[in-house]
Amino acid sequence: MLNFIFMRRYLFFIAFYLLAISCQKEENQANPTVIAFYEFSSIDEAKINEIQDEENWESTGWGVYEDIIFPGTTIEHATTHDTETFGFKTLKCQITGGDAYNNAFFTNTLAKRWEGLDWYFGEVTEFEYTLRFYPETAIDCENPDLSEVEGLEFTFQHVMIPFSYGWGVQWSKTNTWSYWDDQKVDNKAIGWVNFQGVNECILANEWNTLKLVGTSRDDQVHYLELAINENSYPLDVQLPKVSTPNGWAENFLQVGFQINGNTAIRNDHPHGVDPVTVYLDEVELNLGTIN
Repeated sequence: MLNFIFMRRYLFFIAFYLLAISCQKEENQANPTVIAFYEFSSIDEAKINEIQDEENWESTGWGVYEDIIFPGTTIEHATTHDTETFGFKTLKCQITGGDAYNNAFFTNTLAKRWEGLDWYFGEVTEFEYTLRFYPETAIDCENPDLSEVEGLEFTFQHVMIPFSYGWGVQWSKTNTWSYWDDQKVDNKAIGWVNFQGVNECILANEWNTLKLVGTSRDDQVHYLELAINENSYPLDVQLPKVSTPNGWAENFLQVGFQINGNTAIRNDHPHGVDPVTVYLDEVELNLGTIN
């Protein structure tokens, strides 16, 4: 059993989630029933850069991918567990320096296993990613040029070779929310597409909550719901699954969080990007299987 990530299996799903799923237009079954439920909880407390062997899979803990926009530039980052700021353990994600517009992508591969071996999560079709986050930075939704952070991204991905199902939402300093379209045009993903009617500001130096719900049935990625703080936005964005790149040979489940660096507006440091800290807490991924 994982030290900080606990997985449980139930024969019946919690009532409110069953109701939400049964109300979606994509359901073709008269009475869909959730036959299994898996919960990864306290993901924010998982170890950093340490591979853990489990009975049915392997997990990696938290790591960082440097998303470099311009070749030859850099981004500096740090990831630690913090227990002093709030009096309880959080995952402290930071851009500490580097060049403008580069990003730090913090990921945790919860489970992975070689293609061809039994994949414990092969029948999973329902996904819910939730977390609390605290941006310790300047954000000005009325005047984005006064924001120190360019944007924040929240993602989860389920890869079952040869296909990938991925969900991602992005908040930008212009107060725009977007979803990730992974379909390829000229070998490049379409990328971020704006949600219509979602223009909610992120609160600086306060706890925010986010929930992203989706499914991967009928060979499609389906965005169902985005909840930000006190507001919930029903979604109906359907996208086809995409093929995995050549050379990929592992099935995996992964959650991620990215800090997008702005061009520096402060003059109290020598970097091209302003330092930004975001704390994560109560990060959870809930998975369901519907018959």
